[in-house]
Amino acid sequence: MCIWSTRPRAVHNFAQQTWKVAQVWAEVAYQTAKVARQTRKLAQKGRPES
Repeated sequence: MCIWSTRPRAVHNFAQQTWKVAQVWAEVAYQTAKVARQTRKLAQKGRPES
């Protein structure tokens, strides 16, 4: 707990950076999943599974 009392600003900045990075990764993962879903749909439409 001493980290919080000695360097609250550094911890806060680090937390903010981590949160920003996490949001970016979440967005990337969401877009990737969306594209993958559409690709799978198109592939199934193109050649029906036997």
